[in-house]
Amino acid sequence: MRASLAFETAKNGIGQLARNAEFLTPNAFEIVYPFIPGRAERPDVDEVEAIFVTVQDNNGRSKSEHRRFMRKVTGALNALSDIPSCSIVDSTFNELSNIVGTKPTAQGPVANRQVTYMFARDGIVNPGSTHKCSWSFHVRKKEFVGISTACVGIGRLLVLGIHLPTLKKDRATLYDFCCNMPPPSAFPMTTTS
Repeated sequence: MRASLAFETAKNGIGQLARNAEFLTPNAFEIVYPFIPGRAERPDVDEVEAIFVTVQDNNGRSKSEHRRFMRKVTGALNALSDIPSCSIVDSTFNELSNIVGTKPTAQGPVANRQVTYMFARDGIVNPGSTHKCSWSFHVRKKEFVGISTACVGIGRLLVLGIHLPTLKKDRATLYDFCCNMPPPSAFPMTTTS
């Protein structure tokens, strides 16, 4: 059964969707569904400057499949908008693949992936301000993947998809680890441009 996407819109024009995909990667319709007319509680797509989507436990996509997916989402957002300015150029993604499988299947453990997408309008992202960061415990399941960027009129944002705590005794949770880390730009081992 597919988990539903939870959509939240902040007052500053930033939207966020989060999903535990359980190996079922969301499609473009599921991303834009909250904006489709006909629902009383739907957010106004024209008031959203950027949307961050965090997905964990998915099968992953190739780089070209990520770009194709992003083109579909930006195209759909533009079709729903009175101000069609969502840009594939200003949008990006960051994916972390696990090497060691953690999901049991009949064929043995399957590796999973975590991904964060950013869909942005033209001119909202300061050029050169976007950084990607990721980290995992021994390339296993407990990890984070994120995108940090500076948005015009909003400031610097860091959006992380975090697979939270380990329940093992005397172990710090991943959340504690992330909170104690320096900002991504000061942590070159896990930061890529």
